[in-house]
Amino acid sequence: YVKVDDQVRAEFTLDERFSGAPAFVHGGVIMTVLDEGMAWATIALRSRFAVTQSFPSTFKRPVLIGQPHTLVAECGPLGDDGRTLHVTATISRADGKLCTSAEATYYAMTVEETAASAGLPRLPEEMLRVFGDNP
Repeated sequence: YVKVDDQVRAEFTLDERFSGAPAFVHGGVIMTVLDEGMAWATIALRSRFAVTQSFPSTFKRPVLIGQPHTLVAECGPLGDDGRTLHVTATISRADGKLCTSAEATYYAMTVEETAASAGLPRLPEEMLRVFGDNP
């Protein structure tokens, strides 16, 4: 994943190990790619580690095995509750045709919750720098 302006982008091609039908990437794999892209958007764009709360998605076209695709994820501002992030993502073919999209809600974790999720008593300094002034 690469941060480009206020987006996270990733170029990818998946092989037959990820097929659900002979020429299509399995839908569960696509959901994983979308979720990872959106989770990285919360980190790269909002400096928050977050977990998925809800994740509705729409499949318009299949993601094809062996073909290049692009994921683009965007993250809205932190909600009034200080914990909710609205994140969107799309996957498109090289010709620009939309394959799938998702609009998700993520729960932004505190520094302590992030450490606990990693099984650590405290986050390492390099991870604390990601949070900046965030709780």
